[in-house]
Formats: sequence, structure tokens, C-alpha cells
Amino acid sequence: MVTRNKLVYEVLEHIREHIKDDESISIRQLEEYVKDYRADILKQRMERDPFDIDESCIQTITGLDVIKVDSSNIESLTTKKYLMRTDSKVPSTIKRRGEVGSLLYVGNADILGSSYTIKNYTRSIESGYGRFNRSEIFTFPYGEYIYLTSKSSDVKAIYHLTVRGVFSDPQEAYMADANIPDDYIYTGDENYYTPQELKRYIIQSILKEKFNILIDQPSDKIDDGVHNLEQ
Repeated sequence: MVTRNKLVYEVLEHIREHIKDDESISIRQLEEYVKDYRADILKQRMERDPFDIDESCIQTITGLDVIKVDSSNIESLTTKKYLMRTDSKVPSTIKRRGEVGSLLYVGNADILGSSYTIKNYTRSIESGYGRFNRSEIFTFPYGEYIYLTSKSSDVKAIYHLTVRGVFSDPQEAYMADANIPDDYIYTGDENYYTPQELKRYIIQSILKEKFNILIDQPSDKIDDGVHNLEQ
């Protein structure tokens, strides 16, 4: 299992081998580098093949409360038209060409139940008028929340959501899960939802681009114009 601490401290170990004065190196900054480079490299890989997503990248958030809200996006103005929305903000997923980010599953708390249809905002609000999809529930990310809409009243009976996807910030997604206590302190030893083979690219990218340190640079068999260390 790849953790944030494993990534950060391996980067730090190499820095100490090559830079004598390492007192100015901030662990917090290295954590930001690890988060950003993981997201960047995963995004490039998904742009190469939007549907080839490594299972080890996929994270699940359970127990997201759902509330009924007015469709107006102006607080002082009501339309008297309603839809459902997560009560709390949902962490963003990594962008994926032609898809709604890398949001892969939205459903209720029953893992054997049917998932809802994920579409973008425009297609969701324009769907459900057909003869065979009036009871279908459509879901879409909008702003920092996930919304649900349907021509069927069944959507009003949804109280909790389970969401799966490849999130830009694994820590944020981890802490958004309802099973995590409010007083839990993230340590960095939790699963960071990163493929084992991607670990070396993250470390080597940070060392090369942020500290001008080259170590065991890998070569990619496919010249596909992705990240420098994967060319």
C-alpha cells in the first residue's frame, strides 16, 4: 500500500543525500508536491485512455447526507422548484476527457442497489422526458456538491449517498467519509490510493523538477508525450 508518508519521506531521503543544507525543506511543502504530482500524472494517464483506470486509484466515500434544496442559485430568491443535493461539499475528482471528471459511481448506501446515471449538469437537467427514463435518477457535480434530479418522486426518498471516483486529494476524500470520526487526525499513513508502480514517477518527478536531482530515471516503452519522466 502506498501512503503519503512513504512518498514524502522517500523524497526527503533523496534530498538529504544530495543537498547538504536541507533545513529549509518543509514537510508540508513536500506533502503538497506529492498531492499535486500524483494528480497531474494520473490526469495525463487518463487522458491517454479515459477508461483504463487502475482500481487502486479508486476511493469510496460513504454516508454523504442528502438534502432537498431550491433550484435557485441565489440565496434570497426561490423558484419553488426543488432537487436533491449533498449536504456537505464533495471533494473534486481528477479531470478526464469527455467524462464528468473521474466520478465513477453514485448510489445509495446499499452496495447491491442500482447506481444513478452520472451526466454533466446540462444533460442531467435536460434528461428524463422520454417514455422509458422518466423514473431514472440523474446525478451531476455542480460547484462543490453533487446534485440529484429526476421526473420521479423516488428521488425525494434518497437520504444518503455512496460515491466512488479518483479524487484529486486522497486526504480530503478520506476525511469526507461518514465512517471517519469527527475528531480523527489524518496521519499520512492511510492508503493514498496510488498504484505501486506510479510511486517512482511521483518521487522522481518531484526530485527532478523541484530540486534538480536525477535518480534512476525510468524509461517508458511508449512515446506518448506524457509527463517528462514517462517519455
